Amino acid sequence: MVSMSKPRARVRDRISALPDALLSHILSFLPTLCAVRTSILSARWRNMWTSLSHLDFDNERDSFGVTIGPYGKDRFTTFVDLVFLYRDSSDIKKLGLKIRYPVDFSRIDDWICTAVRRNVLEVDLHPFYVQNSEGFEIVFKFMDYKYPPPPPGCFPNLKFLHVEIDSPDPDSLKNLFTRCPMLEELSIHGFSDCARVYDICVCAPELKTLRIKVSDPYKNCYFVINAPKLEYIDIKSAALSNYYLKNSNGLFNASIVFEEHLEDEYQLCHLADLLSQRTNVNHLSLEIHDHCLQAWYHPFDFGNVNQMKLVLHDCYYWEVLAVLLTKSPKLVDLALEHRIKSHDEYSLPQWKQPESVPACLLRNLSTITIKGFRGHQVEMDVAQYMLKNGHVLNNMTIYTGHLCKKEKELYKKFLMFERRSMTCKVEFIKM
Repeated sequence: MVSMSKPRARVRDRISALPDALLSHILSFLPTLCAVRTSILSARWRNMWTSLSHLDFDNERDSFGVTIGPYGKDRFTTFVDLVFLYRDSSDIKKLGLKIRYPVDFSRIDDWICTAVRRNVLEVDLHPFYVQNSEGFEIVFKFMDYKYPPPPPGCFPNLKFLHVEIDSPDPDSLKNLFTRCPMLEELSIHGFSDCARVYDICVCAPELKTLRIKVSDPYKNCYFVINAPKLEYIDIKSAALSNYYLKNSNGLFNASIVFEEHLEDEYQLCHLADLLSQRTNVNHLSLEIHDHCLQAWYHPFDFGNVNQMKLVLHDCYYWEVLAVLLTKSPKLVDLALEHRIKSHDEYSLPQWKQPESVPACLLRNLSTITIKGFRGHQVEMDVAQYMLKNGHVLNNMTIYTGHLCKKEKELYKKFLMFERRSMTCKVEFIKM
């Protein structure tokens, strides 16, 4: 008897059954070369890559994977040209070009221009420059060698620029910034591991936002910032004395992070001069490690600051707070955060209240937020002082950590504290 075997069930291709838009979105997460290779899978996939919204090219990686054109650098150029030639007319969200060895700049120019015509939102270019741009974001990466200057007028409408540096050539950066007359937002991140002294000049007439995070162990990198329309500055550095602002009277929001322990009084004196005399900062965020306490008694004030966030790491927290309250007469909103490694209450500096009640507590301070509250006696003393002397205080919000003392006991003590403002509410939030 001949046995009849059942036919095998056909395996269903669930991926190919997905909508075109979803498949195209998935392919956008791959390097473009890999996405193009999917065209050999079946007729269904043949033209799927042509609607990619993210294009990612790398002339070191892709040159060895391209089988068209002559071997070497021209293979990459040919491949990118063909991608743009056969791609459909849909918008491009992001274009990534990692140029690890020189490519004919005219070709890069053509690729960028094509992306602009497709309404590109972001261009990530490493490490060289390009010659055309409109209102989209570009990422540049400068290494420790000199780049030829881009031609004048090459970035007439560029508004967002991110620069990554590694001991860069100052002239290359200066040439780049001067080619961006409409630049509104600039971020500079990286390293300056160089023993030589050099200046980085940021001259941008339309700049509104500036972020700088540069590791500079030798403290030889100086930033000279000339931005008359600057509104917000965010600096993370161990050498605040290396920053100079010019024509920045419009600056009203500043965030400063000292990344190292400071022993130099001049650093903090310069910070005071930087923010209190030459600007109109009214939103100030400070994050400071152990420092030279005496510097805070330098004759300065934050006369325009009405919102302040203060984060301190293992330093004379409470005495700094007393000094800053005295020097901020218009302060309305205060946020405090103390980040300490030691949990020994007796190792903490004690609260030394100001000789006289600061003007902000008498007239303006209405909101206080305290994070990392552990219920130590010094913290209780500070909170009690604020409640007793805050004439217009409306809200005090305290975020307690897992190391906080018994909450019921804490609440009972706060209920006993004298409150100058009868409308003040105290709220505890457990983190």
